[in-house]
Amino acid sequence: MNQRRWARQDYVGGRLPPTARLRPGPPIVVVNLCRGGALVEGRLRPRTGTRCELEFSGDEGLVRVTARVLRCFVARVDPAEVRYRAALMFETLVSPPAAPDLLAGYQVPTGPSKQARGGVVAARRGGASLAGTSRSVSDS
Repeated sequence: MNQRRWARQDYVGGRLPPTARLRPGPPIVVVNLCRGGALVEGRLRPRTGTRCELEFSGDEGLVRVTARVLRCFVARVDPAEVRYRAALMFETLVSPPAAPDLLAGYQVPTGPSKQARGGVVAARRGGASLAGTSRSVSDS
């Protein structure tokens, strides 16, 4: 049973998270975000029960919100570093940034296409249409 108060935005499958940092500290990765909290990942381990300030890029610019660390755990151990994930609960509600449409500009046009007789797309060379002729584009 899902007991969440607010819908969360998961940043997977091509959805990019906002740039963020736990102040003071290096940049972190936002795993998911909702109006009342966030799950973040980084190299530093925030202590459970402490207060911190999360800074992230929102729709209206830079957002800073005070949060309490609910839990923190080891997310990944690599030879070079240990990565921690921390669940944060915000002291005030925030508006998560709108998810950008990463496919905008890559959709196939839905309007009528410009085709010559027989369904062949019209080709142009030097301003003259070559559709419906026996000449190839390489002929001069």
